[in-house]
Order: sequence, then C-alpha cells, then structure tokens
Amino acid sequence: MNLELDFRRAWRDWPYRSRFPLIKVGPHSDDLLIVLHASGRRPRSKFAYWESEWPFIPVLEFDDWTYEEVAAIITAAVPADA
Repeated sequence: MNLELDFRRAWRDWPYRSRFPLIKVGPHSDDLLIVLHASGRRPRSKFAYWESEWPFIPVLEFDDWTYEEVAAIITAAVPADA
C-alpha cells in the first residue's frame, strides 16, 4: 500500500505524466502493481524491464548503456533525470 500511495503522489506531481495516458493511477484504478508483476511475463522491451519479484528492480538489457542513453532512445521528450 505504501508503494502505491508513494507512486500516486509522485505521479500526480510529475510534469510528464500526460505523455503516458494509458497509465491509470487513483483510488479506482491503480496499474502500478499490475504492471510491475506482469513485467516478467510480458515480452520485454528492447531496452529495459522490471524484475517481476519484489523489490521490483529495473534491469537494463545492455549492461554498457546508461539510464540516460536508454531514456533518450525511448523518447527525447522526457529527460532521463525526470
């Protein structure tokens, strides 16, 4: 529950959230845990995914890539530090 509430608060204040309209956050629909749990079963992206077990650690497919490089490939509209 703490993870969901913290995510809601962070998502609400994140200026780039409108670029991800399919992510549902709120008291009636929280996608956070569903997305994290399903990450290990779904086809993974070409660049990164979440480990499907708690504590949900982000994993980069390419060990020599930085998070900034991966973020730039996913979308240039959202800076890596965001």
